Amino acid sequence: VTGNSIISISNSFCSIYPNPSEAGSVIYLKRNSILLAEGNLRIQLLDELGRKLSESNYPEKELIELPVSELPQGIYILRIISDYSLQTQKIIIH
Repeated sequence: VTGNSIISISNSFCSIYPNPSEAGSVIYLKRNSILLAEGNLRIQLLDELGRKLSESNYPEKELIELPVSELPQGIYILRIISDYSLQTQKIIIH
């Protein structure tokens, strides 16, 4: 993973880093204990126009790897969905 900036989503239960991220790398989503208690997550990747590019389910893990190696440079939205919450976060690939 390149870069070392960490952005925590305000008023939420996880951190996404590095953000911005280099093209060809991996983004990590780290869940805290509250979000871990919500069970499995569904994570959707959207382009900046809101079109869904991908959707994956993730088990109850504290650290989730999100590969972004196939993405061109740009701005994307992560939609993080659990049984009890919906969160969105902008990510930047440069």
